[in-house]
Amino acid sequence: MIKTELEEYLDKNPKKYLIFDLDLTLVELVLPWGEIVSTIDKEFQKLDKEIAKRCLDWSWTWQGYNEMVKKYGGKKIKDMIDSRYKKFETERLIEMKPNQPLIDFIKNNKNKYFFYIWSNNQRPTVEKFVKDFGLTSFFKVLVSASDTKFYKPDKGGFDRIYEVGTDKHEYLMIGDGAGDRQAAMNVGIDYFYTSFNLT
Repeated sequence: MIKTELEEYLDKNPKKYLIFDLDLTLVELVLPWGEIVSTIDKEFQKLDKEIAKRCLDWSWTWQGYNEMVKKYGGKKIKDMIDSRYKKFETERLIEMKPNQPLIDFIKNNKNKYFFYIWSNNQRPTVEKFVKDFGLTSFFKVLVSASDTKFYKPDKGGFDRIYEVGTDKHEYLMIGDGAGDRQAAMNVGIDYFYTSFNLT
């Protein structure tokens, strides 16, 4: 059996608590993403054109959302963003394309690791993923955008995962981009980049 890159990494860097991003890590959420970006941009243009402009860059989008939440009204702005994304993800989802090697890894290693999801997607989307792919019993905690005050890379989501008294060196963030890497840095845990693989 050929080992995945993640398994090879874990052989050399043993961990116990594995935290997965969702979209473009465990699954590709096929959605017309431009629609939601445009919808949020229209709302943000009314508040702060400079922050709104930064939010159009996918490498900065979630940090921009956090900036807007912190600067203009906290919960009210966060609830607006979440409600727009929840409607979008629920109504406009075309397909979920699984990253089968990672899903197989999780199913084959249930007794070896503790698994978590920490995602900027909305809770119904995260729950649909675990249900549709038979993974409901495999994850100890699911952390979605719906569950946090700010979006990843803010470290708040990790507080819902962290087991008090455990060593942070035993945790690994597994994701596909700069936001996941920055979240791991903000928390003080290691990061593993995984490219999305449909084979």
